[in-house]
Amino acid sequence: MKWFILLLSLYVISGCSNSSDQLEVKIYSESLQPFVHEIERAVSDVRAVDIQFQAPFAEKLVLDIVAQEGDLFIVDEDLLRAIYDPIGLYPLYEVSRESFVDQERLSDYEDREGGEVTYYALPLSFAGSDVALFIPLYSERKEEVMDLLIDGFDLQLER
Repeated sequence: MKWFILLLSLYVISGCSNSSDQLEVKIYSESLQPFVHEIERAVSDVRAVDIQFQAPFAEKLVLDIVAQEGDLFIVDEDLLRAIYDPIGLYPLYEVSRESFVDQERLSDYEDREGGEVTYYALPLSFAGSDVALFIPLYSERKEEVMDLLIDGFDLQLER
C-alpha cells in the first residue's frame, strides 16, 4: 500500500510540472486584455507560447513566482513596484535598447553594482499602458525568452 501511495504521489507531482514545449507568458494587466491578439502575434511569430492573462493582484503574482510558473511576465508597473526585488530575476541588459522598451522609464529599473548597470525589468512602450516585463531566474527557458525578445518581440502600437 505504501508503494502505491508513493507511486501515485510521484505521478501527481510529475503531472503538475511544467513540461510543455511552449514558453509560458503570464500577463498581469487588465489594460492589456484588449490587445490579446497583438500580443499573441508579437510572440507567436517566433515561438509557440502559452499566454495567460491573470488579474493584477500581487498575491497571485507572488504565488506564481514561488510556484516557479511562467517564463516571461508582463505586469502593471504599480504591481511590479509593490513586489520588486531584483534577486531572483534574470538580467536584461542585452535587450534594454530594443525598440519595445520605454527608454524614458528605463532608469526606474537600473541596478548599479560595481560600476556596472544592469536591468532586471524593462518598461514597455505599449498602447500607453504602464507595464513592464521580467524573466524569473528559475525559468529553464531564459535563453529562449531572450531570443524571443531580441529577434521577434514586436509590440509597437501607437501610444
